[in-house]
Amino acid sequence: MGKLRLALVLLMLGSCLWLMSLLVKEWGARYVLIGGGIMVALFLYRCAVSMPQHKENLRTLVFGVLFGAGLYAFLAPHPQAEKSSLLNWRPLSQAALSEALEAKKSVLVDITADWCLNCRVNEVPVLHRPEVVAALNRDDIVLLQGNWSKPSAEIEQFLSRYGASGIPFNAIFGPSTPQGHVLPSLLSKDELLTALTKAYLATSPAFIKEKNEKDFIPVNPVCELRDSGPIL
Repeated sequence: MGKLRLALVLLMLGSCLWLMSLLVKEWGARYVLIGGGIMVALFLYRCAVSMPQHKENLRTLVFGVLFGAGLYAFLAPHPQAEKSSLLNWRPLSQAALSEALEAKKSVLVDITADWCLNCRVNEVPVLHRPEVVAALNRDDIVLLQGNWSKPSAEIEQFLSRYGASGIPFNAIFGPSTPQGHVLPSLLSKDELLTALTKAYLATSPAFIKEKNEKDFIPVNPVCELRDSGPIL
């Protein structure tokens, strides 16, 4: 029973640390570390009160956490400029989507958030793979990304328009599928590349030329003369 309680405590502590890491972008690492260090220290102090047999060790750990957090907080380097992304994302909007479709381009829509773990799972093993990056950075593909880290009525309306209730949300649009092809929440490299290939074929010049030739209906000159009047 004691081991189970310890495991649950460690899980809760890990969850708190993860939630605090989400505040780094908003508050900065310095203030998050100070607040987090105080919270962890109070937590360890309460553990020391509840477990007298480990009191000395836990008290030492309390002072170590406070000292380490405070030292790093005041010596932390200034935040550097955000690294350029591997993919050329543009802000998501319905106007940008319509504009890309009018230009006969394929579109990948990605809605993510800082607190979304599944979104991070999609990034590294799928979206950031070299073959996927090469396929997405073509000139005939537009990448639109919405960030739902903060409440956004526009993103909520976009999700409800396509029947989605949460994120991650990924969909591929194109002239042949203006309504969008919604991908699974957990992306698959093969499925993503297959959908992109279909969208590329539907927007390639050769495909458009072939489609126009199939849609062309030749006019019968005899019928045209008969419609214009009797033949003399």
